[in-house]
Amino acid sequence: MNFLMEKGYWEFIIGDEKEAILLGNPTQQQIQANKTWNEKERKVLYWLFVSVSDSMIVHIQNGKLSKQTWDTSVKMYNTNTQACKIQFKQELHNLQKKKININDYFTKVKNLADAFASIGTLVDDDDLMAVTLNGLGKDYS
Repeated sequence: MNFLMEKGYWEFIIGDEKEAILLGNPTQQQIQANKTWNEKERKVLYWLFVSVSDSMIVHIQNGKLSKQTWDTSVKMYNTNTQACKIQFKQELHNLQKKKININDYFTKVKNLADAFASIGTLVDDDDLMAVTLNGLGKDYS
């Protein structure tokens, strides 16, 4: 978003930049406006395609306009983020120290907290402490 805003192309994503459609007998000015719009639209699409992971390309490759491509990317990102959040929660709640040393156990807890942060979700400190203590087992009661 910041990149497109800095380049002056964010209007293509929010839908404010309207295509210069050629109807009937267009003037030279209308033809030039259409050509300029198409060039800018292709730039935005190119930037979107090169900024996503290879696994995301298959989901956005059929987008004809940058706005459609952007909207699909956002939808896929949100879906993936929700799936990751569920997975991380499950891993955190199932985490047990068992036979690993205490440093490795706390490293696993911290890595999971960092994984949550990487998708924009923070784990409440009290919840993290409760899950961590529960995973220690009887030896640490």
